[in-house]
Amino acid sequence: MKETSFINQNKDKWRKFENAYKANNHNPDELSNLFIEITEDLSYSRTHYPKRTVRVYLNNLAQDVFTSLYRIRNKPFSRFITFWTKSLPLEAWRLRKDMLVALLIFLVSCFIGVISTANDIRYTKVILGSDYVEMTDKHINDWLIEQENIKASAKPGSPEYEIIKNGGFTGSPLKVYESSDAWPMFAFIFFNNIKVAFFMFVLGLTLGIGTLFMTMQNGIMLGTFQSYFYYKGIILGKSLLYASFLTIWIHGAFEISAIVIAAACGFALARSIMFPGTMTRLQSLQSGAKRGLKVFVGLAVFIFFAAILESWVTRQYNMPEWEKLLIILGSFIIIVMVFVFIPFMVARKYKQEITVEENPGYVPMVNFNLYAIRNTADLMTDTFRLYRRHYATTLSSLYKFILPITFVFLYFNYTLENVNYYNSENPWYVTVCMVFGSAPYQWIMPTVFWPCITGIFLAHVFYHIQKKEDPDFNNKRYWSFMLTRSAEIALLFLPVSLIYQYGHPALMILVMFLFPIYLPALFSLTHGTGNFFQRLGQGMSIGASGYGNGIAIYFFILLLSGIFLGLFTFQVYWITEEFIRWHIETRFENFRAILQLIQSAFFVIFYFHMVKLVMMGFTLLYYHVLETNTSKGLFSKLPNFGKHNKYYETSIDE
Repeated sequence: MKETSFINQNKDKWRKFENAYKANNHNPDELSNLFIEITEDLSYSRTHYPKRTVRVYLNNLAQDVFTSLYRIRNKPFSRFITFWTKSLPLEAWRLRKDMLVALLIFLVSCFIGVISTANDIRYTKVILGSDYVEMTDKHINDWLIEQENIKASAKPGSPEYEIIKNGGFTGSPLKVYESSDAWPMFAFIFFNNIKVAFFMFVLGLTLGIGTLFMTMQNGIMLGTFQSYFYYKGIILGKSLLYASFLTIWIHGAFEISAIVIAAACGFALARSIMFPGTMTRLQSLQSGAKRGLKVFVGLAVFIFFAAILESWVTRQYNMPEWEKLLIILGSFIIIVMVFVFIPFMVARKYKQEITVEENPGYVPMVNFNLYAIRNTADLMTDTFRLYRRHYATTLSSLYKFILPITFVFLYFNYTLENVNYYNSENPWYVTVCMVFGSAPYQWIMPTVFWPCITGIFLAHVFYHIQKKEDPDFNNKRYWSFMLTRSAEIALLFLPVSLIYQYGHPALMILVMFLFPIYLPALFSLTHGTGNFFQRLGQGMSIGASGYGNGIAIYFFILLLSGIFLGLFTFQVYWITEEFIRWHIETRFENFRAILQLIQSAFFVIFYFHMVKLVMMGFTLLYYHVLETNTSKGLFSKLPNFGKHNKYYETSIDE
């Protein structure tokens, strides 16, 4: 049937369907029958008119009605109840082993803090900081003086007199909680605790190592803190431990429990990466992150209430002892009910839903098409795809060759030329300047070392991309390719390094906007034809043609790098630094040198990963512009045109 005949035959029915659908008082049975006929017409049009407007019209009409009839009605209150009575308990039940592991690690860490403080009470200054310990000592002394004054002035029969007569106390040796107004304190505590819990969850991406360190750190701090009050009380002849317990655990019951459960979420995330089962690691990670986020959302509520208690209730030092104990005991009961008892009951009720049975979709391994025209969104998406495909190919070279050379060079450069800076405790940005040679005395870093080592690294990356993905690459010998191309890339990278070393800040900003023109030339040196200057010109011409996409790619990755550096690298380094500081600060005179090398290692690893990500993006931009100008990829497909099946040329997906 011709398309015009098909339209004329059915247009009245379609018009009737539209009118019935738009009417508020339509007959459901009539609408349902018309919907069935519309889907039959859609099926016919997809077979006979796949590229015509009538198919698009019927498809949109059928989808709108289907969505209207079968969409899930939004019932926010019902979903809220279901979350707390079913979804969260089931996830907590699935995390029960992770929670047990996190609790055991936390308790062992607390014991380590207790033993360390018992051996030397000065250990608290290493863990808690000298300033905090001195402030705590001042509050303890003020509290003791206050108790003596009350004992001396209390009248027989008064509440204070009866408390002291029975061996009790009033107030608290922890007056730090009244040092600021309640609202600013609440905001700071809530967001800080959310940040800590979030990092404990996200650091599961480090295969659980970061989560383990943060769990141990918090456990050691708690054990050290409570032990300090115990041994300080022994020294002063007072029972400070119980007094401190009644203060910090008013909010600590929720807060410490949330930290342990957040650690369990992190361990579960790590487990999803290490043991993906039948899924790919990415699919397993997505599933684990989605389920872990449910528990984290539940934790946020308890962190919120912990901040309320810490800001408004903990500072009520003269509250009766039984009220404090009731709050502490009640908080622990709530935590046990929500994350232990209710999950046990829900798991018994929904036995068939305990095991998560994911049926991941089949993801076929296909060749990555470099010669393709991509919009900005596709360029960014495919940048990460390409990065993931080639991560393993450069990993061995990075960690076996490039990083060891970098660290050896940095070590000798530090110790021989900048021993004063090396053995001092510097902010992170000073370490960055030392690593990348942004100080005047570091001329060898930006002029020789970083151009050379970056050239070697990028030549290695470009070689593997072209060898695996580009059919036109003639599989040059690896070492001959590396010797020539790495030297050319280093020579082209040198001006950028010198500008950032000696240039005016305004010039640096200008260079940032010229990068989208300049960076494709780095790849063009390995892919283009002709002499050095011809290949350089080809690359810059391609960069100018794709300047808009290049700007988007560059600043997107720059923003992503800043977020990643702030949320991940600094946090991982901070955990590592604290862990090492606890063990070496009192044993090694040059412990700062060790910390500087570790911090430098984080920045160097981060640099190479981000440089590779940026150049992956501009490599795809290079091929995008090349395909736009030459249609090389299209012409390579023409010999197969029409040889697959009769639907190949007119496939809806093409």
